[in-house]
This record gives sequence, C-alpha cells and structure tokens, in this order.
Amino acid sequence: MPSSSTLPTLIATMYRHAMLDAGSHTLATGTGYGTALACRRLGDELVTSVEVDPYRVKAATDRLAGIGLHPRTAVCDITGPLPGDVDRIVATVSVRPVPASWLTALRPEGRLVTTITGTAMILVADKTPDGGARGFICCDHATFMRTRHGDGYDDAPPAAEVWQAADEDGETSISRYPLTYVPDSWSVHATPELEAPGIEHRGEQHEGSGRTVWMAHPDGCWTRASTESPRDLPTVHQGGPRPPVGPADRRPRPPRHRRGAAHDRGPRPDHP
Repeated sequence: MPSSSTLPTLIATMYRHAMLDAGSHTLATGTGYGTALACRRLGDELVTSVEVDPYRVKAATDRLAGIGLHPRTAVCDITGPLPGDVDRIVATVSVRPVPASWLTALRPEGRLVTTITGTAMILVADKTPDGGARGFICCDHATFMRTRHGDGYDDAPPAAEVWQAADEDGETSISRYPLTYVPDSWSVHATPELEAPGIEHRGEQHEGSGRTVWMAHPDGCWTRASTESPRDLPTVHQGGPRPPVGPADRRPRPPRHRRGAAHDRGPRPDHP
C-alpha cells in the first residue's frame, strides 16, 4: 500500500502559502510530521488531521501523543465530507478536481492549499462570499501522492492493448525538440496532464546512448519517441482515436515567472 514521508521543507512551503495565523482552525492530511508542526504553530485544539487508513490514524495518533501532542484525528476520505468547519485546509495529497466538500468545510474567507494531480502546481484559493473560491498557482512547485479511496486508487490505467499498440509504427514524424521524459520536467508535464488527465509514462535506456520514452492514455492514444544519441532529434510514432497530447511536436511556453530561466530544477517530490 503506497505511503510517503513528506519533505520538511515542502511542508513548510505549503504552510507558508496557507498563512497559518494564530487562531486559524486548520485541517491537514496525514497524521505525521506536518500535523506535529501545525500543532506547535497553532496549538493542538486548532488542528484536525485526516487520513483514509484507520491503522495509520491510530498509529500516528499514538506517536503524536508520545511527544505530548493531541490534535483531533479522524479516519476520513479527503474527497468526501470533512469533519467540522475550518479556516485552513492544507492537503499534502494531490486532487483533481478540488472536492466541493472543501468549500463546504471552509469558513468565510478561509484558504485551501493543495496540488493538482499529475502536475507540480501548488494551488492556493480563498473562499469567496458566494461559496466559491478564487486563487492562483504558486511560483513554487511540488508533487504529492494522489488521493486514495479505501484500499486503492480509482484511476483506470491504460490497458495492456494500448501499451502494445504503442510499440507499433503509427503516424511517424521527426520532432523539432530534444527528447524529454515528461515527468522529469515539471513545466512540460503540466500541459499534457491538464489537457488529458490520466496519461502514463515509461522510459527505457538502450545500450550506448539511445533512449525511448512512451506516453499512453486510457482512451487508446499513445506516443513513442526514440533517439540513437542525445544529439539526435527524436523519431516520433503516434496513434489512437484522437491526436495525442504531449511534447512530441510542440513545447509549451514556460510560466511567466520562469521565462528566461536557464534551467529547470524540476519538482520537489513529497518523499526523498
């Protein structure tokens, strides 16, 4: 069963964007390090921490008690109804879409901070008087594990036949851009994932300096790109029921705050 240990600096970044003021009732996900930090910052009585796995909730509650911290903890699917009303929601899991229950739980002028599944984008949004939310994408970037429901995930991965098709010729072209393994570049990764959520990626290093990368989507679309050396432009094969989405034939413009940057540091994952 997937798990992770979130980087302390990433937790601090999420809390900084949440603007945890004194007196802010805060809901956090997971019941570990981040919850302990919130308790030290706000006080136990202002912190609620939720996790979908009952065993982890019990274990973490006991560990927190062992260091003198007693926040409210609850077994809860973060995408469903939340326990109580809060001023801040800080989700160290990724979601898509942002659950409507979060806006229900947020008090007027409350703030939520989370990441969008499949991207490295940190979303900050404040509740509006009409019950909606308005916000922005931060210049910081991060990736978290996506939400679980019970013992697993709801996402349907590309079927075996899609991956088999991805080794066929399909429509062939030469890309104008160097070969990119999309998950390694946060600015490139966000574009196909936002346009066609659910893309999976594979990569293979060949003998010598050759390399092949694949993208496949549950709807049957696929892309394969290969090079014999890093100096070559990749040969691209594509197929499926619609034009594939990806960086094979175009490269999205970087976000405004990164235009002119000399390099891409990549996203900070939620575990070392």
